[in-house]
Amino acid sequence: MELREPVAWAPGLSVLADTSPAAWIEAALTPTAGSATVAGLVPPVFESYARVLPPSYGDEHEDGEPRYRWPEIAAATGVPLTAETRFDDLVAGSDRWGRPSDGGLDARETTALARVLGECTETPTEAYFCLWEGFGLEETEAWTGRPMRVETPHRAYHLLTGPVAAAPVLPAEVPWRCASLWWPADRAWLVATDIDGYLTYVGGSRAAIDAVLTAPDLDAVAVQASTPLDPATAEHRPADEERRRTPSQVRHRPRRHRRPPTEEHRTWAPSRSTSSPPSTGWSTPPRGRWTTASPTTWPPPSAR
Repeated sequence: MELREPVAWAPGLSVLADTSPAAWIEAALTPTAGSATVAGLVPPVFESYARVLPPSYGDEHEDGEPRYRWPEIAAATGVPLTAETRFDDLVAGSDRWGRPSDGGLDARETTALARVLGECTETPTEAYFCLWEGFGLEETEAWTGRPMRVETPHRAYHLLTGPVAAAPVLPAEVPWRCASLWWPADRAWLVATDIDGYLTYVGGSRAAIDAVLTAPDLDAVAVQASTPLDPATAEHRPADEERRRTPSQVRHRPRRHRRPPTEEHRTWAPSRSTSSPPSTGWSTPPRGRWTTASPTTWPPPSAR
């Protein structure tokens, strides 16, 4: 097995057989390390922290694009935008604004964040990316038998490496295929998003976090390691339960898009234990994998 294997579908990235570069994260993120706070996602070793606010995806927008930024919504609803603001409070019960998507930022925000943070590290050409093992993508099925995993409470990841600038490669084609954790080799900062949550957190130096907070193409608010996570951000289990959920125990919620992220519709092909595809609405699909061969599209046209 190669120690560093180039990833054909993610130019610039390689999957690693050695997961020791993530050992400091495994040691810091324990079941009792403030799991209901920012410290449960980002190791509490940084000077400052920020919460990056993802766009929401609706059906209508004045410029024809179904994306809304939080300040735009706040200006329309009159709701103050603070570290305590939840999305449900921000939209004040309206369906007009759609919803943010679970699992991480899309390629546009990831590009902006990588550009800002790339200037806040001395190792911009060497970074690490934790890709959740449960995506069930055809591209990652070849890694199923690999024994190497980065393990945090309730999660396990494949470890990839490449430059900071390669971060947008992961969500570029399939928007919900994002790195849940990524950081430079010098550990100057770390970006984290729980696969079941829609908010992204960054820990780093004060200068790095100030750069994130003031970036014109990002929306973010300052938080602390002790700041409670949004109730919808993650599903936290008691420490005495199993350490992590495996792909067979997790049902991933597809991201909400009016149109497929690529010209070719991504569709759902059931696994051997599933006899039929999901039917309607935004109910969670059964375990299986995403493909382009099945004639049944997901999400259904009525839900886009």
